[in-house]
Amino acid sequence: MSSPAAPPPFVLPDVGIDAARAQLYGRDGPGWVVVHNAVECDILRHMQRVWTHVAPGWFGPARSNADAGPGSPPYALSWPDGHQTWVQGPWSPPYDAATMAVVWQVQQLRNRIEGRLPWAGLMDFGAEWLQLRVVQNTGPAARVGGHADHAEAPPATPLGGHRADPARLQATLLLSTSGEDWSGGGFWLNPAHGDGPVHLSQASHARAGDLLLWRHSLTHGVDPVTAAPGALGFLRIILPVVCPGPR
Repeated sequence: MSSPAAPPPFVLPDVGIDAARAQLYGRDGPGWVVVHNAVECDILRHMQRVWTHVAPGWFGPARSNADAGPGSPPYALSWPDGHQTWVQGPWSPPYDAATMAVVWQVQQLRNRIEGRLPWAGLMDFGAEWLQLRVVQNTGPAARVGGHADHAEAPPATPLGGHRADPARLQATLLLSTSGEDWSGGGFWLNPAHGDGPVHLSQASHARAGDLLLWRHSLTHGVDPVTAAPGALGFLRIILPVVCPGPR
């Protein structure tokens, strides 16, 4: 799909890799870091428009991760109580070129912090692949119970879980702001040290256009949200990395 009124080229702000690693992995670090204003206003508004007016029929019916490997088409998930997710792999023509440009740079930043090859998850899909998920929550279906990924050895079945890897980071790019576009709990995680949970998607921590990088092995979840009719709701991009089995 061609991007309407395409914004200018996207470049992530400079992120100090050593400082980020200290926050994410250090003995006294919380296990997350916030990159404020990761996406400038023009690109943010563009992505908000695109992902609140998704063209009918472009994304196919829901499928499981076991059927969403390399070459599979984009698909959508929805629940009646205010949940929509659009999923795409890096092998497909992008639904929105500007969004994919942002996603590639976020993935390359994450790879640098994790100490992986720059193209990990973006090429050579026999090893692992990035999954783009755009999520919009406007009602109670937003709830995701507390869980941890890449935290312990999963069942030895293909695509049945995440390979244990405490260095793995998850990336969440906020496209809306609590208190303005939605209300409620939203995304939370338990910090590596100290008491939790911390609701990182609250405006006191991060706002639309901010990027959250956090250790995927920390317990995390999503509390219910509400949004007025026509509002953005809790709109965000999450970027899991799928590691094919057997593990």
